[in-house]
Amino acid sequence: IIQGRMQDGKIHIPAISLDLTETSGAVVISKGVLDGKNIRTHLGNTTGQNGQLKLGIAKGAAPFHLETDVRADLSQLLPILERLIDDKNVQERIAMIKDLKGSANGKLLIGKDADQMKVKVDAADITVKQADICGITMSGTATGSSDIFTFGLDVSAKDQALETTLACFEIDALKVDGKYRLNGKFQGRGKIENILDATSGQVVFSVPDGGRIYHDIVVVHVLKFFNTLELLEGQVNLADMDKKGFGYHSMRVKAKLQDGKLRYEEAVLRGQPMTISAAGKHDIVNGEIDMNLLVAPLVTVDRIFEHIPLSGGSLETLDAIPLVARGTTDNIH
Repeated sequence: IIQGRMQDGKIHIPAISLDLTETSGAVVISKGVLDGKNIRTHLGNTTGQNGQLKLGIAKGAAPFHLETDVRADLSQLLPILERLIDDKNVQERIAMIKDLKGSANGKLLIGKDADQMKVKVDAADITVKQADICGITMSGTATGSSDIFTFGLDVSAKDQALETTLACFEIDALKVDGKYRLNGKFQGRGKIENILDATSGQVVFSVPDGGRIYHDIVVVHVLKFFNTLELLEGQVNLADMDKKGFGYHSMRVKAKLQDGKLRYEEAVLRGQPMTISAAGKHDIVNGEIDMNLLVAPLVTVDRIFEHIPLSGGSLETLDAIPLVARGTTDNIH
């Protein structure tokens, strides 16, 4: 048995290409295994302290275990996590994050389980000065414990390609192009498994110069309704919509998030054959939609009356046709 202190130690972990530098602390060496306590170490600009270390140093001694409190430089932490975490879904989410700046306090655990290196990261206090996720700039803070998670988040984007952002987030139910702008602010406090229900905020989204819509569940059903009435004959071909699209001049949405539901205070789509205004709510968890629509087709009033019979009186003017959209993203009517 050898007892002593490690000072300015360097440890290389080849299985995950990780280098620990300036490692120090009290150590005991017995039977080819080094046990360390109160370990302090560095992973680039990330500092670990109050750590425990178990390291095989003799031939055939394979154990490795490191558990340490960390204060991490987020710009350097992401590349490290990409090497440490072998979960494909987590790796894909990490790959979505660009230009990350900030810091985090938490706990890092690296250990060898049989023939595989296991990694666990518990972040207790995170400050993100800047991050780019799928074209959206984000900044905020988050603190957490075993029971409660609290966060505040600001999001923004200016003149970003909408189709690129939708593809990055793997949102297949909506296919739209155009240059969009986004400003939002969100905050929440609650258990992590129910954090969406405990989140509130507001967001303004716009596409001021328009673009084309190739698929949107609400727009498609509005077009089906008007096509049934033959009001837009020759203007929109639903059969070709996924290829040629539905042209629009501008789009603007103002909404609030509360209790897991997006409540649309203002939603206006100025399309080439019609303008659609909407208000209502969308349950993010179960996908339920309940929207009141006002649709103003760019056709003459006389042509509308040819297809919508009136009873009990007559109208001399008609600015918009009221519609209701209810259901889910898979089954709306």
